Amino acid sequence: MTLGGGCQGNCRVILLSQRSSLRSGRDVLNIVTVDDSEVILEYVSSVLESAGHTVIRAGNAAAALDAIIANSVDLVLSDVNMQGMDGFALARNLRGMERFAEMPIVFVTGDDSDDFKAKCRGAGANGWLKKPFKPDQMLGMIRAFEC
Repeated sequence: MTLGGGCQGNCRVILLSQRSSLRSGRDVLNIVTVDDSEVILEYVSSVLESAGHTVIRAGNAAAALDAIIANSVDLVLSDVNMQGMDGFALARNLRGMERFAEMPIVFVTGDDSDDFKAKCRGAGANGWLKKPFKPDQMLGMIRAFEC
């Protein structure tokens, strides 16, 4: 696994910014995971839950936004391409609310083009995890935001 901009070879994890960090100071994090694919949602959730984290699942960005507003959330893992509101719009909405201005947002996606990276930065995401990925890569991404 390579973190940061110096990704070489078969890189799956990229941190765009570490300006955000997990504020909970707890071992168990409250993580919202959003994906319109039930298979991906189940996989991500099971990995996070097996690591001891609490997971709030959302099948679309609008439901995720509602869940994030209603709960104490430490981190968001979001798909980008979804019907209705996409992951970029979700991130922009969250960044527009002072309460979520520094919360880590990570996109889970198959795209790693330069255009995509620019869109991630523009939406306020802190990084992305490229599909397919291994559980340790996802958990490593989460640990990268810990203080």
